[in-house]
Amino acid sequence: MIPVFIIWFIRRYRQSRNSNKNPGIVFKKLKGKPPHISGILLLITTLFLAAKVNSQNKSLNYQIIRNGNNVGALRFSETKNGGMDYLNMESDVKTRFIFTITAHAREDAVYYNGILQRSSIYRQLNGNEKANKQHEADNRQYIIHAGNKAGVTKNYPITYNMLSLYSREPENINKVYSDN
Repeated sequence: MIPVFIIWFIRRYRQSRNSNKNPGIVFKKLKGKPPHISGILLLITTLFLAAKVNSQNKSLNYQIIRNGNNVGALRFSETKNGGMDYLNMESDVKTRFIFTITAHAREDAVYYNGILQRSSIYRQLNGNEKANKQHEADNRQYIIHAGNKAGVTKNYPITYNMLSLYSREPENINKVYSDN
């Protein structure tokens, strides 16, 4: 609605300017500034208000090469929204070494203000599940679910895990947590 109003406003100004009927009548109360500068400032201000950015996304795609052949793909994405940071990595590999090997892996991590809130890791090799773990922050500790088992780790707060290596340089980092 606002862009339509701006276009109408500019056309009306041009029409009144071209016909020499009270040129600049719309802008008379703008303290003596030239009408064209006021119109441009109004347009720029409106565009800045309309172009509100809520989140930032980063996506990386890699090919997995073995002996010069493409054997798979790795996809990484990071989404930042407010204080939340969502990391996701997924890979698929299919190659032959005496027999065919098919692997699928998926990792997720959610950070709030730089502290890990939850993460998960899942790996499958030739159709068999090799790893399936979830970490969840609760009461200044992490609860780890692995199948029917549950455990607790007191490494709170985790500020950097293996998945973070894809998005941030490990500058001034003393520890990197491995979900595995």
